[in-house]
Amino acid sequence: MNADESTDDLGPAVRVMQIILVALAMGIVMFGAFLCFQQAPDFSDLEVKGMFSWMTLAMGAFGIVLSRVVPRFLPSEGTLGPDVVAKPGNAGLRQRFISGMQIKMIVGAAICEGMAFTNLAAYMLEHSVPCLGMALVLLLAVLLLFPTKNSVAMKLEELERAARENAQWK
Repeated sequence: MNADESTDDLGPAVRVMQIILVALAMGIVMFGAFLCFQQAPDFSDLEVKGMFSWMTLAMGAFGIVLSRVVPRFLPSEGTLGPDVVAKPGNAGLRQRFISGMQIKMIVGAAICEGMAFTNLAAYMLEHSVPCLGMALVLLLAVLLLFPTKNSVAMKLEELERAARENAQWK
């Protein structure tokens, strides 16, 4: 199977992942815009105002790390175990791997989204501009997860190859 054939059937699955990711990002953007219109940020005052702001900044930095680490602990096959999926010639293997990739992407993005909302809440309550900046960094971390057909196809090939190698040793 050449590269064009392997990405042609991925279109709908990749589009779903893109829509989910944009929806998560839009929540951050809309709430942040609402807060900025309510109280314009004073960029001349970059002091962290209170304890809640310090906590949310730390949680935001930790959230970026968690958003990259936690999805690695989730199964690549989605909700089914490797003994069910890693059989050569399994017709549902590809779809199960795509499902697993979607779950991992959603979990990683949701961690960053939650931390971004927490930082926006700190900005809303304490008017701490660094929290607004952390929310932007977290938004960027969400957008960096944006999938393309080629990136999904490459990851899918890697997972299928690993499943074949794993099946050989059983």
